[in-house]
Amino acid sequence: MYQIPAPVHFSPKKINRYDFSADSVQLAGELGERLARAIHRISHEAPFSEEYLLKQIKTDPNTWTNFPCCHGDVAGRWLWAQALAHSDCTEAPKDVLDLAHKAIAHQQADGHFGNETITPGVETMLGAYGNGWMLKGLSVLASLFPGEKLQTAVRQHVQWYIDQYPYWEEVARNIRERDTEYYAVTPSGYFHGLAGLASAYQITQDERILTLAKQFLPNVASLAEADHSHSYLTVRRGCLEFAEYNQDTDLVANIEQELEQVWHEFVMESGGIPERFVKFDGDHVHDDEACSHADWMLLCFKLHKLTGKAQWLERGILCLENQFYYNQTINGGFGARLIYQNRYLQMGKEGYWCCSLYGPSVMLEAASYFVQRHQDTLEILHPIEGTFTFGNQTVSLAWSQDYQQFSVDLSEAPEIKHVCLREPSWASWQVEQSTTTHHFMAQWKFWNATPGRAPEPVKPESGKVYTQFLGPWMLAARAAQNVDIPTLPAQQMAQGEPVEGLEIRAMKGMPQSSKTLMAVAPSDVQINQYDVFSWPNQPGNQIMLYPLKDKESPDNMKTWFKAK
Repeated sequence: MYQIPAPVHFSPKKINRYDFSADSVQLAGELGERLARAIHRISHEAPFSEEYLLKQIKTDPNTWTNFPCCHGDVAGRWLWAQALAHSDCTEAPKDVLDLAHKAIAHQQADGHFGNETITPGVETMLGAYGNGWMLKGLSVLASLFPGEKLQTAVRQHVQWYIDQYPYWEEVARNIRERDTEYYAVTPSGYFHGLAGLASAYQITQDERILTLAKQFLPNVASLAEADHSHSYLTVRRGCLEFAEYNQDTDLVANIEQELEQVWHEFVMESGGIPERFVKFDGDHVHDDEACSHADWMLLCFKLHKLTGKAQWLERGILCLENQFYYNQTINGGFGARLIYQNRYLQMGKEGYWCCSLYGPSVMLEAASYFVQRHQDTLEILHPIEGTFTFGNQTVSLAWSQDYQQFSVDLSEAPEIKHVCLREPSWASWQVEQSTTTHHFMAQWKFWNATPGRAPEPVKPESGKVYTQFLGPWMLAARAAQNVDIPTLPAQQMAQGEPVEGLEIRAMKGMPQSSKTLMAVAPSDVQINQYDVFSWPNQPGNQIMLYPLKDKESPDNMKTWFKAK
């Protein structure tokens, strides 16, 4: 019988190196459960054997693997996720360190991974792409668990990037991102290594890396040229890392301006990122990609850190609580989901060779940022659950089963005197304080946004169509066949007015989480008695609104509603 995987213990301070971060964390609640399942997926299930993880590096043409030319893509992502997940350990797990050492044994004399020589052309782009992830994984592992063999491999890999630059400068001048005919096979395969170089700089302090990063910047693809969103956004993650190292406010401002354009032109109504930065016809079936969601969230949280602007924090949270969670598969992995206009289909595929390996890393990075200690004040940017230890002070954060009360227990943290739970645009808190515990009573807000556009609050008007949110959660319904776009009393809901038949309910036992919220509302739907997703006692004029992230209840969800 299935057992919930063991909680993940990790160290935010070692992950992000911020003084305000916790020394040790054990997550609980939905984020904790999803993270535990994601780590269990890549640690104990097929196909993540040592043989599979090393195939792209060994490059044996008689052995099958995903994307054999992406040298080190799979192993690098796996090493990154495992390093972060075990950051609270004093030593790296034996299987993680063994895999890294066996990969290093196949490192070529010039420092790269994969074929002995990478032939210029398509294979070069793919090979460099995989090497970028290998550099990231090895560098993070070496920063958390220092060892001469790891650090030497990182230095040699950095040297390869430096030696390769003149070739790629020429490539960037002559090949546009969309000229290769394969949207993920582009010059960004090399330049996205900027994110790995940023991690390599942490452990080597090699000033040549800073010089190389400056040389990269004029050559990276613009948004107008970009196609593969994951590659474009990964490059920007590296840009912000170097901007933070150098306190380069101009570079931060430039990246922020670019990402503001991404927000307005490409971000989905659920807060996520499509796989491709291409505008298709209105009836196009969109694929999302969890890797792109992961990039976007990391960028949003980094911009919040560097600019202090609340909208970046909320944009990252909206992606996490909606499209990213919706993307996660039942086994804990991540991949791609299909969206046809306002129909979110349960169908999709797991990208176990990339997305399932990247998803855990972003959850660990996000959780590391959400809870901070500033002297005698605990600041909570997003109310997640778990136990957080700052030195010898331990705080416990937990939601009630009905998501109406968030509690902060300071009984083991006498030095922390104040709690600041950030109030987002989609909720307000009423605070009740006892001797050692702060209780925050949640007042979740209903709000609306424009269909097919990034989720920004708008005032609903009668007869017009909107998406519907409750708190940070985008709501979806499985309306009867004869009602394409159901009607909701959206104006009254948004104003907080009493509505007969409107109710917020708690649900428990979801496949991906132990608890969640849903809403029931009066509508013009007519429930067919043969509808297998209706409840036996459900009134015919009542619609059930589920958070999009809880896609198993049920599938083929619709997200557009007409305001009454």
